[in-house]
Formats: sequence, C-alpha cells, structure tokens
Amino acid sequence: MKKIKKTMEMMDGVLKIERLSNEDIKEIIDIESNHDNELIPVINEGVKECFRRDFSLVLFKNSHFRNPTNPTLILTTEDGRILGHDIFSKKEKEELKNNKDAYFLSDDFVIYKENIESKDFNPKKSNISFYLQ
Repeated sequence: MKKIKKTMEMMDGVLKIERLSNEDIKEIIDIESNHDNELIPVINEGVKECFRRDFSLVLFKNSHFRNPTNPTLILTTEDGRILGHDIFSKKEKEELKNNKDAYFLSDDFVIYKENIESKDFNPKKSNISFYLQ
C-alpha cells in the first residue's frame, strides 16, 4: 500500500492520498443512499465499485492533474441510453457547440436533444451514473 501511495503522490497534480476507513465508507454509503428520493435519482457507480475492492483510496488533486480520457459523469435512462455526459476535451467541446442536437447545461456537461425530445424520456426514471477512470 505504501508503494502505491508513494507512486500516486508523485503524479502531477496530486495533493494528497488517504485510505478510507470503514467508518468513512459507512458514512459515504449513508450519503449515497439518500439520493433515491430525488427528482433524478443518483446512482454513483464509481462509489459502488470502490467499495467492492479490498481497500479504497481517496485522491485529492488540483487542476494540474490529467483530464480523464472518458466521461466521469453520465446521465442515462434505466435502459442504458446516454442522455448526456461531462466533457473535458476542448476539441470535443468545439465540435458539440456547433452540433444542433447538443445542448450544454454547463461549460462541461452536454445533453443530447434527440434523447430529451424522444417521447419515452422520463426524468423520474433517469439516473446519474459516476464511473471511475
């Protein structure tokens, strides 16, 4: 574990790395389980995956840490259709800004119009999934 932490701490943009205690994990599970009653229920797949592991580390980073290669926040329907996701690539942002079927909710999150306007779109049956990279 010390070797893993030391290697990760050497990465550009990493401020600190800590192992989550069992108490930390229980508190996070409690927090995550309170999203079920929201208008758009949140299912944090990344947290679920972390807790399936033998141990979990939390990494504190700054803006110098590398951007993810894939979306980390994905809005999907229950049947898995992607309605939107976060974007980090400047190239992809520029391409989508000129796409009439894409709508930016923020500078870094896009929703696709064809999915929103489809008649089977139901916000109450959507979820937000988080994936670890």
